Amino acid sequence: MLRDTSPSIVLHALSVTPVSAGASGALEASGNANPDFDFRFDSTLGVGGGYIFNLKTTASGTWNLNFKITGDPSTHSAMFGVK
Repeated sequence: MLRDTSPSIVLHALSVTPVSAGASGALEASGNANPDFDFRFDSTLGVGGGYIFNLKTTASGTWNLNFKITGDPSTHSAMFGVK
């Protein structure tokens, strides 16, 4: 879990994988909002700021957005749903 936020900590999206049956798709950023598949840091989110990744997907279902964090060798994920 990411405990500190900072513009110097980069979150880099790796893939989007289906959790629910029938969902499939490739990682596709929406427009040019995420150069190089990196999340954007926004200092106005929460108490210490937060991260934004605009993702484009057309398939409904439950997904994991898989990503790496600067200085951490582990792959992390955030689950989300599309109706």
